[in-house]
Amino acid sequence: MEIIIREAVEADIPVIREMDRDVVLYVASLDGAKDPGAVTIRHRDVFERWLNIEQQKIYLAFEKKNPGVPIGFVWVVTNTEQFTGLPYCFVMDIGIKEGYRRAGIGKALMEKATEYARSLGYKRLKLMVNTRNRGAIGFYRGLGFRVEDLYMKKEL
Repeated sequence: MEIIIREAVEADIPVIREMDRDVVLYVASLDGAKDPGAVTIRHRDVFERWLNIEQQKIYLAFEKKNPGVPIGFVWVVTNTEQFTGLPYCFVMDIGIKEGYRRAGIGKALMEKATEYARSLGYKRLKLMVNTRNRGAIGFYRGLGFRVEDLYMKKEL
């Protein structure tokens, strides 16, 4: 399948919000979320805050034969290490519509995220993944990502 990747524009925000919500609902289900409505409401608020991050890029993927319908996205923001102050890019989210997964679209989007980080002169691209999302973990490892920090929680 031939794909086109372009930077998102303001008019793309509603479809990005919808695709991102689908990713969030999937990840929330891995954590045992029972109320998708509540997750959707919280997502709306978080999404709006994310849109206000100063330096960011969102890239959309389209099938070349259907360039008006996005089939995936990657959302990348800039950040700095808390103690060292070193800059890095962080993948806020990536999502590929069902039916288009495992076709190289995620890899192409992550390559675009990597290009963006390099264009800024950054040496690191980071992301966070749910430990229950084995497919995503394997995907990221295949792209050269490794575990750097371990985020832990305790149910009370």
